[in-house]
Amino acid sequence: MGRILVLEEEEEGVKIFIEISIVPIVKFLNYKNKMEEEVKRVNFSDEEKKFLETLIMTKYGKIVDSKKTDDGTKAEKKQAWENLAQEFNAQNLLRKRAPTQLKKYWENIKTRRKKLLTQDKNQRLITGGGPEPTGTWSPEPELDSYIQTQVDTELKFPHDSDHYFLTRNKEPVSVVSIVSENEDILVEEYEDPDFNVDNVAMSSTIVNSTVIERPRPETTSRSKKRHCSSFLGTRASAIEEEKTKRLQKVVKSTQYEEDLHKEQLKYEAKRMELVVIQIANAKEKKH
Repeated sequence: MGRILVLEEEEEGVKIFIEISIVPIVKFLNYKNKMEEEVKRVNFSDEEKKFLETLIMTKYGKIVDSKKTDDGTKAEKKQAWENLAQEFNAQNLLRKRAPTQLKKYWENIKTRRKKLLTQDKNQRLITGGGPEPTGTWSPEPELDSYIQTQVDTELKFPHDSDHYFLTRNKEPVSVVSIVSENEDILVEEYEDPDFNVDNVAMSSTIVNSTVIERPRPETTSRSKKRHCSSFLGTRASAIEEEKTKRLQKVVKSTQYEEDLHKEQLKYEAKRMELVVIQIANAKEKKH
């Protein structure tokens, strides 16, 4: 059991079989699968994360983050991830990482960061007064600038934050005036269910007296206009602040692109110097 016979050759009607044991092969495959599972459990270190981000943002990002889905682009992406993994593993940071692991980890980084950026933008656009909410996450300018060049968030508010401006005063108010003798009581507004006009004594001793319980002032067109102006001012302030924030991010993104271009030029210059040195060394060896 665990062995197979393989026909090696046949001469003059005689078949020669070689017995091969498959146990070592099975053990090797099990060991390989076990090692791969152990590699999957090892988390990326901060140093690995930073180096992966640098490689993608400075060298491989235009390919691996391309939105194209044609066959040619897919092949380029696959080759780019293999080259990236080779360069990543050459640093001997912690352990060897497969291209699929690096790709999955990068997708997780982008997903988490986009979620945080969206939450930050939504918090900054909330109206209604009060101090600006502070974020609970630490900004990463280079990574944020890179990600924001790929995505812009549509803001959706399930509830309007200015609803309290339109809420009417529901407290009961009343105005009761007794203007003169033998005149009816004028009830302008009274919302107390226990109040009964018939229970009010009509006496001749009460002459030219006035009993007034003043209500809270009704919302007039002028006060509504004040509330509307306050709301519009708050909203305009929030929009202006968001415009300023976006402009600052565009400036930072432009500066980052310029710095990145300079670094790429330096990298290419050093690479060309290395090629020239290698060619010179090869010529010396020939002579």
